[in-house]
Amino acid sequence: MVRAATVLLPLFAACSLGSDNLPLAAAPADHVPGYDLAGHAEARGLGDVFVAVLISGGGLRSAAMGLGALEGLASHPLPGGGDLLDEVDLIVATSGGGVPAIVWAAFGREALFALPETVFARDTDADLLLASFTPFHGAPHLPGLAGTGEAVVALWEEWLFAGLTFADLDRTGAPLVALVASDFARGDVFTFTQSHFDLICSDLAPTRLATALTTTTALPILSTPITLDIHAAGCPRPTPAWLAALVGETHPLFAQAGIRGAAFRYANARLPVARLYDGGIADNLAVHAFRDMLAATGSPEALLATGLGDIERGLVLVVDGRYWPESPLLQVTTQALATGFDIVAGAPVETDHYAPVAHVEETVAWLEELMAEARCGADRAACPVAVDLVRLTLEDLPDPIQRITLREVPTRMTIGADTAESLAAFTRQAVQADPRIHAVADPADR
Repeated sequence: MVRAATVLLPLFAACSLGSDNLPLAAAPADHVPGYDLAGHAEARGLGDVFVAVLISGGGLRSAAMGLGALEGLASHPLPGGGDLLDEVDLIVATSGGGVPAIVWAAFGREALFALPETVFARDTDADLLLASFTPFHGAPHLPGLAGTGEAVVALWEEWLFAGLTFADLDRTGAPLVALVASDFARGDVFTFTQSHFDLICSDLAPTRLATALTTTTALPILSTPITLDIHAAGCPRPTPAWLAALVGETHPLFAQAGIRGAAFRYANARLPVARLYDGGIADNLAVHAFRDMLAATGSPEALLATGLGDIERGLVLVVDGRYWPESPLLQVTTQALATGFDIVAGAPVETDHYAPVAHVEETVAWLEELMAEARCGADRAACPVAVDLVRLTLEDLPDPIQRITLREVPTRMTIGADTAESLAAFTRQAVQADPRIHAVADPADR
């Protein structure tokens, strides 16, 4: 089926920003671990337990819920010192959920816990809307036309990042953070990790953090896409070992990962650019990107070699702040609008609220199976390996008034400090009280 995107792409090309991502040079003499799961394990190690946090899209509603969940992890002490927040290895975050993730990676715990004062109390929507109408670098524009995306990048630079790039991230004191985007040129999920940058033969390291955060929150129509050049044709480096292994891998965790198909599409791209928008369009719960992060090690053997093969306990914590209306009529309307947008824009849109939950359940089951096999072999009856999946959703709030009130918080980048604290308090308390999370933190509770 030929989608309308084929017709619209020339318009996007005229309206979007030029890219400054450079092609990879020939392989460097000194090995530097890439900003992906294998590189993170090499630089930092995975510790005694494996903890991954997935934070959905949903504006600052999801950001506040993500902050509360991370604060809840910090309240679980470890027997040997420190707390469970120290054990977080990976955060995969979409749209507004990327705010606490990238702030922690860039500035540390204190900045993470200060988000209520530095970001949540700000009228971010007003500034972003102003940027959509204000001339940038002397060039007037309308919302969705040339310059909007870069104007928002400039705002995040001014507010938080001041030119920081992925090369500046502390590789030992913070988790690996994968911010999720949607590639409208191809309909693929794209993460700001070296694995996906390998597919376009480019180096993630000089990419600005403000660019990544702008991309994962960039709404079509109001913003131009962030554009990355695809340098795959004539790439001076050989195919990465992980990608060569992934192409022939048959284990479903790897064979069904979206990054494998994306590799083919980028290698054979007729349009030599990736046009990136809000990750919530294609992967609002960050579950496809999570599977991609695991699969981008290349094979079960390589995944287990990161240290996962020696770990008995894992936790995948899903912070689900997505909006889903209570009314069945509104649910049908939401699905219809998303399907229509899919047809017009040529990008996949999440239209089933519960399918992503089943997707992450499947991924976690496969991961646990691989870890158990590595640890226990065929003797699975007494195998101590377990990977717990904990999903935090406003649907679980026991108070119906509070549940309806918080579920109706709009998907915006301004929600108010009091509302943000109510959302954070819910996830903070849920993480503090969950016995599965207690068991991950303290072997005595298992």
